[in-house]
Amino acid sequence: MKINKKQLDILTSEIIEKVIFDNKIMYERISDDEHTVFFGDREADLVDIVCSLHNIIYELITGERYDYMFHWANKMGCCVDDDVFDSVLKGDVNESKN
Repeated sequence: MKINKKQLDILTSEIIEKVIFDNKIMYERISDDEHTVFFGDREADLVDIVCSLHNIIYELITGERYDYMFHWANKMGCCVDDDVFDSVLKGDVNESKN
């Protein structure tokens, strides 16, 4: 399936509204270390994974990273890591901790 920029913008808005701006998702993740995984030496949770995958998809379609989910998360008083797969994609991955 190919998506265009307009569809990508819809996807981006959906992630912002339904993941980043969801109080339960964003605030519970701060105190929940049970649901973190490691990609090499990078720790990530589901929100980080969603934002990182969004960055990759965004770059494939537009040629540049979105790199703005941190802004939306910051508005919630939280933060996200949107590049957890970079070392994996570059092949700079050590043995996983999990």
